[in-house]
Amino acid sequence: MHTLAHMGGPDIRILLSQSLTSTFQDELKTLCIELGGEMRRYPHGFSFNVQTLRPLGMDWPFEPDAYPPVSVSVEDLEEMNESTYEQYSSDEVEQIVQIAGFSPITVLDLGAHSNGLISHYVLGALSLYLATKYQGLIDLMGILNDRSFTVWKQLSKEAEVQQAIKMYEAYFLGHAGHLWSVTSEGSEGPWFGHYCDAEFMAWWLKQSEFYLVK
Repeated sequence: MHTLAHMGGPDIRILLSQSLTSTFQDELKTLCIELGGEMRRYPHGFSFNVQTLRPLGMDWPFEPDAYPPVSVSVEDLEEMNESTYEQYSSDEVEQIVQIAGFSPITVLDLGAHSNGLISHYVLGALSLYLATKYQGLIDLMGILNDRSFTVWKQLSKEAEVQQAIKMYEAYFLGHAGHLWSVTSEGSEGPWFGHYCDAEFMAWWLKQSEFYLVK
């Protein structure tokens, strides 16, 4: 069985069928300004502290102790696969095309700089908004667990991929939308990660055990 190895806060990617147009980038920049005001730029995007969720059509689920810092970057999938360590293999892309119904061209990379529950909620809300607006597929960047890691704690170290997938399917039985398992060959052998659509994310955000991949 693989281990959980994410640092900092949660990360999410949204895979899109559209290319990087100036209009798209301007819309994204405007949204981020509305969410957080002052932005800090870096090569492929910017970071900011989310001060309101109103532009996403939501309110805070609870009053945050501090405004959570997040980053948003936009990259071409082909260029990203040539330059980053978290690449999509040809087999993964084939599975993604099958479940998404399109060949991904652009990647929206969303990251939280802290791991408080409010950071998980903010990233979930932002991914829901963007996946809905641009009809994207959400890459949850690993295996989706609830806040108590219910299923993860039940997995044995010798668990096979299909056994683990079925256990997670049973846990999320009755959910809205779609939650898919995409298999891959990692350094520790075959494993999988979860992907979802906007409808599933909208449902998951309302659950008491809501959490993202950490």
